[in-house]
Amino acid sequence: MMPEFYFEYGEIMMLTVNLANAKLSELVKKVINGNEFLITQEGEPVARLLPLAGRLNRFPDLSDFRASISPSKVYQ
Repeated sequence: MMPEFYFEYGEIMMLTVNLANAKLSELVKKVINGNEFLITQEGEPVARLLPLAGRLNRFPDLSDFRASISPSKVYQ
């Protein structure tokens, strides 16, 4: 098995800015699967990479609103 490019500090997975830059596409795949990373620079935490709380919707869901409107006589 190939060694991971990050190290774990408790439940937090940490890696350097340089490694994050080199492995960004792999990190994004892991984040999509629910993982979270702490990115460090010169040993100090500088950023977190984590999944969004919910998916971004370009348009709001209007199904409840549409269902609340009674049909017009025009459509009968």
